[in-house]
Amino acid sequence: MEFEKWNKRNIAFASGFSLVGMAITAGFSFGYAINQIFVSGNAELTFNNIIQHNLLFRLGILGLLITALLDILVSGLFYLYFKETNRNISLLTALFRICYSSVFIFAILQFCFVLILTKDSDYLSSLPKEKIILFIMEGFNQIFAICLMIFAFHLLGLGYLVLISKEIPNILGILLILASFCYLGTSTGSLLIADYGRYKSTIDSIVALPSAIGELAIAFWLIWKGGKV
Repeated sequence: MEFEKWNKRNIAFASGFSLVGMAITAGFSFGYAINQIFVSGNAELTFNNIIQHNLLFRLGILGLLITALLDILVSGLFYLYFKETNRNISLLTALFRICYSSVFIFAILQFCFVLILTKDSDYLSSLPKEKIILFIMEGFNQIFAICLMIFAFHLLGLGYLVLISKEIPNILGILLILASFCYLGTSTGSLLIADYGRYKSTIDSIVALPSAIGELAIAFWLIWKGGKV
């Protein structure tokens, strides 16, 4: 079935479940798999964690890829859902999410080098693998900070579309805009503050709640009432 032939209820339903699916895969990959393996500033421990929990690391990578692909799907679904509200803003919002997803996939692909370096191969034996792997993992975090900055502009546009929509409660738009500023703040801090890593866990714990509430609220509303009004 082509997207253009879907009615608004189908689009809302698919969007909502895709967002929930993304929350599950991203939560597993970031909140558990990668978090269990990556130790900032400790190359040897990070390397040993990857060796000992290789399957978990691979599942984390798979979860991130699924998240990114669902992001691309959601960008198209949101465009179709909100194009009657404002076609231009809806298109711009979708393009921001596609741009975010593209950079995100590029960041995820860096982990392929980590998998190569953890193989027991003779031609790799002379390389300082632990330090290279830590460099790649730290690089992923920096690239992902850029991703979140782009994603923040997507949420800002989405929040605006929700606010001007006649069918969605304004509080959901406000929550999305709040989430956009949270993402923008933490990503900007990561890029501009040299010792941001010292405060990252504290700041992330503060911004995580409003960010999660904003995105999950719109997801459940789309599943429950989207397209019915």
